[in-house]
Amino acid sequence: MRLESFLVVLFGGLTLAENDATNGKQESSPRVRGWIENRAPTTSPSSSTPTRPTTTSRQTAISTSSSTQILSSSKSTTSSPSTTPSLTRTSSTSSISSLSSTSSRSSSSSIRSSMSSSTTSLPLPTSYVDFGITFSGFKETKHNITYGFTLPPSNATEFLGEIIAPVANKWVGVAIGSLNSNMIAGWPNDTQVVGSSRFLSSGLAVQPNLVMNLTTVASSVNNTHWSWVYRCANCTEWSGGKLAVNGTQSMTWLVGLQPVLTPEADNSTLSAISDIGTWQQDLAAAQNSGYSNFTVASSSSWVRRTMFPSKSIGQSRYGPAIATHAGKLWISGVINDQSLWYASGTNTVFAQSTTNVNSEIAAEGPALAEFADVLHLVFPDKTTGNLVHLQYDDASATWGQRVVTAFASTAPATLTTFNGALVLAYIDGTQNNRLYVAQWDPENLWSGRYDLGGSPQTWGTAALYALGSQIYLLYVSNNSGRHVQALTSTAWNSPWVNATAPNESTAFGTSAATYENTAVMAFQSNNGKGQLFASIYNGVSWAGHEDTGQTTSHTPAVAVLDGIANCIFSSHDSSSTVLWTQRPVSPFSLSSWMAHLSDSLLLSQLSIPGSHDSASVTIVPFTATQDLSITDQLSMGIRFFDLRCTIVDNVLEMYHGSIPLGTFLSDILGEIYSFIGNAGSSEAIIVSIKQDHDPVDSNVPFDLAVLRLLQQNGQFWNLGATIPTLGTVRGKIQLVRRYSSTTSPETSIGIAATGWQDNVPTFNITLPNGAFVIEDRYNYDGVVGLDLVVTNKTSYLLTSLVNAQNDNTNSNWYISFSSASNTPFNEPETLAVGGIAIVPPGFVDGVNSRLFTYLYSLLGGTRRVGTIMMDFVDTPDGGGLPELIISLNG
Repeated sequence: MRLESFLVVLFGGLTLAENDATNGKQESSPRVRGWIENRAPTTSPSSSTPTRPTTTSRQTAISTSSSTQILSSSKSTTSSPSTTPSLTRTSSTSSISSLSSTSSRSSSSSIRSSMSSSTTSLPLPTSYVDFGITFSGFKETKHNITYGFTLPPSNATEFLGEIIAPVANKWVGVAIGSLNSNMIAGWPNDTQVVGSSRFLSSGLAVQPNLVMNLTTVASSVNNTHWSWVYRCANCTEWSGGKLAVNGTQSMTWLVGLQPVLTPEADNSTLSAISDIGTWQQDLAAAQNSGYSNFTVASSSSWVRRTMFPSKSIGQSRYGPAIATHAGKLWISGVINDQSLWYASGTNTVFAQSTTNVNSEIAAEGPALAEFADVLHLVFPDKTTGNLVHLQYDDASATWGQRVVTAFASTAPATLTTFNGALVLAYIDGTQNNRLYVAQWDPENLWSGRYDLGGSPQTWGTAALYALGSQIYLLYVSNNSGRHVQALTSTAWNSPWVNATAPNESTAFGTSAATYENTAVMAFQSNNGKGQLFASIYNGVSWAGHEDTGQTTSHTPAVAVLDGIANCIFSSHDSSSTVLWTQRPVSPFSLSSWMAHLSDSLLLSQLSIPGSHDSASVTIVPFTATQDLSITDQLSMGIRFFDLRCTIVDNVLEMYHGSIPLGTFLSDILGEIYSFIGNAGSSEAIIVSIKQDHDPVDSNVPFDLAVLRLLQQNGQFWNLGATIPTLGTVRGKIQLVRRYSSTTSPETSIGIAATGWQDNVPTFNITLPNGAFVIEDRYNYDGVVGLDLVVTNKTSYLLTSLVNAQNDNTNSNWYISFSSASNTPFNEPETLAVGGIAIVPPGFVDGVNSRLFTYLYSLLGGTRRVGTIMMDFVDTPDGGGLPELIISLNG
C-alpha cells in the first residue's frame, strides 16, 4: 500500500498539508555562525518570526516567490537591520479537521495531491557559512518548519541536518525513507533541543532506534522558535531500505502539537502525530565538498542531557562524583544539609536518586570507583574530617562495610583501580594542601599513605586514572596560575615522575576517566566565568580544551560508558542543581559497530565479543555467569550468544546445567528480535543453542521444538550450514547448533557444532567451508588456589588468541572462552573479576582483568582474535572488554 493511501485509511477525514505553491516547497537554507554558536534566532519587533543574526563580512537576503522562501547570499561589508535575514510565516489554507464520511473521498484526493506534488531541491546557493556548509532542504509552510540536509560529496553513510520550528510545534520528526525507515525527532526542553533517534513503522508506530548515532551540533530555544542542528551517523541504511544518497529520496515529515511525555529524556514517549506529509528531497544536490571540515568541529560536540526523569532534580553543594559499575553509570553528591545521595542510570536516563545514605554527613564531595565488581564510595566525614569508605551491595541495594580511614582530607578525594587494588589520592589540609596516595585491597585493607616525592601542594580536586601499565595523577598547582600538572608511576608506592600535562589552568580542580588508550579530563575554566571545559589525551599528547557550552560552580566529574564520555556538574548558580552533558569518544557506536565493516568479510575473520551462558543471570550460587540482560549485552556490543536450555512440558526453558533460570528461550530470542527490528539492521548476531539438561515431562524432541520456535520468526534467521559473510547475515541471526538432530533431516539447521568436546583446551570442528577452532578448558572443580586456576585458564585463552592472529586461513573461526568453573572454592564471578586467595594469600586479578591487559597491548591496528566468550562481560571495572575486542577490527 502506498503511503498516501495508507494515510487516508488511517486518518480518515484528516486534511493534510499540501506541498504545492501555497503549502511547502523545498529551499536551500544556509546556516550562519550565530546559529552554530547555540544562539536562538532573535525576535523581530514587528513579527513573531525568527531573525537570523547578521555578520559584518557577509549579508543574507531573502528572495520570495509565492509562499516559498529561498535564502541566497550576497557579500557585504556592513550590517543593516533592513537587510537582516529572516524566515517569514506564510499563510496556509490547510488545517486538521474532523470530516464526515461524505468528505472522505475529497480528503483522499487532498492527501494524494499533497503527497504527489512535491518538488525536488532547488540549486544550492553560494556558501556563506563558516566550515563551508550549506543546507539544502524543504520548507513546510503550514507549520512553518524547515528541514535541511547536507551530505558528504560521495557514498554518504551519515549526514548533517537541521530543523527550525515555531514553539507551537511540540515535537517535529523526519522519516528519511518514508514509512519503515529511520526517523529523527526533536523537541524543545527549556533552553535546548532534545534529539531522538527513532524508527517509523508502516503502522506509524514510532519506535526507539539504537543503531543510529545521533548527536547535537547546536540547538537553541527562544519564545517563538526552536532550532536544532544535528549529525546523524550510521543513519543511511535500515532493515529493508537504504537512503538514495546520490539521488532523490522520498521523505516524510511529522508534527506533534502536544508536548512529549518527558521532554528531558531522549527516549520519551511522543504525543500523537498531529500532522504528516511527504516530499521528494534531492540528496545529490545536498552533497557538500566542505562536509568533512564541518564534521571535524561537530564531532566534538557535547550534548546536554537532563539528569532525572522527574522534576525533583538532585543537588550537589560540592562537586559530584561519577563512575561506571555493573554496566551502568553511578553518581553521588551532597545536598545542602550535607547528606549524601546516589543514583544509577544509562547513557540516556538516570533513575530517581536515593537520598540520605546511611545518615552520613559529608564535609566535602564524594569519590566513586569500581574495584573487583564492587562500587566504592569515599568522602570526608563532617565531624572528624577523616575519609570514610563505603561499599555498595548490589543484592540488597545498600551501602555498608563502613570504615573510617586514618586519612584526614579537606577536599574531595579521587579513586581509581590499578594493579589489582583501589588507589586513593587525597589532600591533607593540615600539611599545607599536600597530596598523598594510599591503597586498599580486600585482603590488606588500607595501607599507610605514600609521600609523592615531596608531596606537591595542590589546589582543589586531583584526578587519578590508569592507562596500560601506568597510573597517572592530575593536580592543580597551588598558586595564582593554577596550571594543571601531571605525575605518573608504575606502582602507587613507587617514585612518581612528571608526565605530559595538558596546557590548561582551572579555578578548582580536575577529574579524569579513560577509554581504551584515551583519557578525558573535565575541569572548570580559570577566567571567573565557570565555563566547563574538557580535554582529550590520545596516548601521546593532550588536545586543546573543548568548550562544552555549560557552566559549573565546582569541579565536574567524568566517566566513560560504552564509548560515551559523561560529565556531571553543579549548576553555576545558588541552586547547585546537578546537570549532565556527554559526547562520544569512540569512533563507532557499540550498538552498530558492524556497520563500518565490509560485507565481504567472513564472520570468522572478525573479532567478536560474546557471552558465555548468556542468560544465566541468577542468585543461585556457582550458577550466575552474567549480570546484564540480553538487551544490555547487545547495547554493549556483544554479538555471539551462548544459549543453553532444555524442554519442559514441551516448552524450551533456559537452564544452566541442571539449574532452571526461570525464563524461556522464546523470551531471550524476543530481545534479540527487538534489537534487530528496531535498530540492528547493520548487525549480525550469532546464537549457539545447546541442550543443557534432559527433557522434563515432554514428548516433543528437542531439535523439533527448536525448529518450530525458530520458524515462528523465520525472517530473522540464517540457518545455513556454512560460515557466512557479514553482508549475508546483516539484520539476521546465524544459528550455531550444538544439539544433535535426529528427528528428521529438516531439523538439521544452522552450522553444526555437534562435535563439541568437553573441557578440551583446543579442538577443531570441520565445516563445509572452514572449521571451528575452539578453546574451552573450563573445569577446575576441586582445584585449590585461585591464582593457579586463573593463571592456567588465562594461559590457554591467550594461546588461542595468539594462534588466531597467526593463522592466515580466513575460514578458521576461532572461538575462545574466558570462563571457568572452580566449585566449591570460587564462583564464576570471582574467576572473572578477581578476589582474595587463600593459598597463597592476597588479591588475585581475574581472567577478565588479565584479558583486558593483553588486548590493550594489541591496540593500534587490525588484529583477528576471533570470538571471545566471556563471563560478566561488563567487567573489569564497569566494562571495556567488548570495546577492546571490537576495536581490533580496525
